[in-house]
Amino acid sequence: MTPKFSLNVVETEKGKVVAVCDKEILGRSFEEKGVILEVSEKFFGGGEAGEKEVLEALGNCFTGNIVGEEAVSLLIDEGVVEKGQALKVEGVPTAQIFSV
Repeated sequence: MTPKFSLNVVETEKGKVVAVCDKEILGRSFEEKGVILEVSEKFFGGGEAGEKEVLEALGNCFTGNIVGEEAVSLLIDEGVVEKGQALKVEGVPTAQIFSV
């Protein structure tokens, strides 16, 4: 199966920061009503990943940044994000998760 996502994991003092997006939107920006969503290669461009790698990375992260229809849908299907919690910018869903 071809990887659908771009995944970047950064270790910080507080724990792992995970950024994941749909591969096809990597490097793009979206803007709507003054809200800018930048899917930069610097932040989101760690490497290609499949569903299993994304879920493993997000399973033990301090914070997760998720952008794209496929990525957000995966987390909704897994019960990590509630359907109504994702913000949409130009129709592109985005969500953040935090460990408590």
